[in-house]
Amino acid sequence: MAAALILPPAVVAAGSGASAAPAVSSARLAAAATDISVTGSDVSTWPAFSPTISRYAIANGPAADGAVTVDVAAPAGSSVLVNGAPATGPTTVSGLEVGDEVSVIVKDGSESAAYAFIYLPKSFPELTATVPEQPGRQPGLVGLTLNRFGQQAVDFEAVVDGNGVPAHAIASTLGVLDLKVQPNGSYTAQRLTNTPGRTGGALVEMDETFTEIKRFETAGLVNTDGHDSILRPDGSVVLIAYEFDAGAGVADDVV
Repeated sequence: MAAALILPPAVVAAGSGASAAPAVSSARLAAAATDISVTGSDVSTWPAFSPTISRYAIANGPAADGAVTVDVAAPAGSSVLVNGAPATGPTTVSGLEVGDEVSVIVKDGSESAAYAFIYLPKSFPELTATVPEQPGRQPGLVGLTLNRFGQQAVDFEAVVDGNGVPAHAIASTLGVLDLKVQPNGSYTAQRLTNTPGRTGGALVEMDETFTEIKRFETAGLVNTDGHDSILRPDGSVVLIAYEFDAGAGVADDVV
């Protein structure tokens, strides 16, 4: 099931550096919340609340029921909106589906601060981000393929900000690898093959919602390896295969 989240225009390959999450600007801190809690049946949030962090994830366990209660602590004299409606105390938001955003806005006169809580697929793992301070770190989001190699019922494909909060996330087939932006500008991931008689994976080209457009597999070889691939701007495709060499008793890498 695809999440109804907006895919950002740029994604950095998994393992690359990412910028920190968008922060509330210093000019708006007078209206910032002092604390926001989001609670419910089998839900949790991350990262820990900070007035200067604007985006948060709502993680859902198996018993989550699409409802959360939002409680906002704000400076005296300010007003609070939860999903656009005035809130004077704990406010319940129900009917949430994957990808929905719970919006919290704190207003103090002409100043305001906005926060977003993103409702994630069930069993999406909580992420902890360590963002090293280093010269030349590039801005953008990080593409992740999250799997535990058979230890959980489902894998996930996601692009996340510097706090590990997804901008887009979907449940995926088991064995997904290598979510990235290709040189030709397409989003791709390596997913398990569904072609009879073949082994390994397939390079899946996707649109901006991670919906499959096209698959690529090696020609004349039964295996397509899932660890790397290139869709070149000129339309050519570079894939890797593992093929067993019976004479040598080893598996060869074939480009």
